[in-house]
Amino acid sequence: MKMAELPFMKVHPIYSGGELNREYKKDSLIIRVNNPVDATLFGGGNQVVQVTFSRKGQLPGLIDQTIDYNFDNHPDFKVTINTISGETNLIPIDKTVESLWLSSKVKEDWVIRVNLER
Repeated sequence: MKMAELPFMKVHPIYSGGELNREYKKDSLIIRVNNPVDATLFGGGNQVVQVTFSRKGQLPGLIDQTIDYNFDNHPDFKVTINTISGETNLIPIDKTVESLWLSSKVKEDWVIRVNLER
């Protein structure tokens, strides 16, 4: 038996993006917001939240959304993504939002990961 197949072996959430918190539709997009995960293997540091944008058919050329990642009815950051060039701008609104860690097309979706302070 391979060690990776043992029942206690799991992929760290920093690689998978974490568990889905909520999925909702807005402006013809399906937006999936995952639970924040520790940015390090052993915890104790900052966290990262993954947000995935998808749509039936092709993504629009521009995604311009305000995200409430913790669902407290207050926007936490604004993100603008040019899906043609890949240029992504993040504007923190809440003090817990630090910076953009990753922005990338993954298959037919667009995924961003945002650095959060603890």
